[in-house]
Amino acid sequence: LAWSTWGTNFTCLEAQFCYTEFITVKFPAKLYIVEMVIVETDGPRSLVRVRTPNPYGHGSWLTLWMGSVLTEDPSAPLVRSIPICSTPFPVDTLRLEFDCSQFKTYIEIDAIQLVGTYDAPSAQVAPTDELFYKPYPLHDGLDSFSFSFSDCP
Repeated sequence: LAWSTWGTNFTCLEAQFCYTEFITVKFPAKLYIVEMVIVETDGPRSLVRVRTPNPYGHGSWLTLWMGSVLTEDPSAPLVRSIPICSTPFPVDTLRLEFDCSQFKTYIEIDAIQLVGTYDAPSAQVAPTDELFYKPYPLHDGLDSFSFSFSDCP
């Protein structure tokens, strides 16, 4: 993929998070993704956010990763591993958002790879799941229960 940026004349598409370009990429299979590998061969390293359609909200997008423009040499190819916040649903569509406001050059991406599984990860709680703790009634003494959740990014 290669395209030119808007240069310095741009409008923020969202008030709280400014980016100037995006592309939407669809993959042939749905995966529970944990990582995205992107091969950038020319232009600045301007990827700032990765999103996917929200299956629970009509027309909205969920953020899977957020970052900032890299300052490395834009003429050297870069294979970049992006850790993705795992989702409780399989993903086949990504929206890559770029902040190109400070550059006047092309962005070139040679490859995008999703890393994940076809099956849902174990111990993952979906938004529609409920979590209950019920102590065993025939035991006495101290009892405890702990858990943690992450709502990336």
